[in-house]
Amino acid sequence: MTDHDVFSARIQLHLVAPPDLAEMSRELVHLLIGYRDAVSSREPHQEADLAFTNHRNAVTQATQTVLSGGVQ
Repeated sequence: MTDHDVFSARIQLHLVAPPDLAEMSRELVHLLIGYRDAVSSREPHQEADLAFTNHRNAVTQATQTVLSGGVQ
């Protein structure tokens, strides 16, 4: 996580993004951590992967809306 600057990127987004998008990014990091933990402990991780992927897609859409001048 540190090698890929996940936490610093989330903090940067939190500083400049609308509150709803900042909260979505916080939740995305928590889902990523859950996915990573499931994979590293060799637990079934399909649900964690799906939850992360779906939320990542929602964050991407919300980011596109904000960047295009839409309301978030």
